Amino acid sequence: MMALAALTATFAIVVQDQSSLRTEPRASATQATALSQGDVVEIRGERADYLKVYEYRRERGGYLRRDAVRAVGFT
Repeated sequence: MMALAALTATFAIVVQDQSSLRTEPRASATQATALSQGDVVEIRGERADYLKVYEYRRERGGYLRRDAVRAVGFT
């Protein structure tokens, strides 16, 4: 069952270097970390101009501006 969930997840690639992963979906929120161009994140939701994401390499979730990533599909 867990493998099926992974197959249906939506992923995105960070396209802007030093993109701020924020704790809340707003520009004034605390920056949890900065992501590099090419990092892969799982998209878990949307709020205004932000995507709720999870970054597996750092094991950290947060919010990224929508224009900082490009969604990708795997077939």
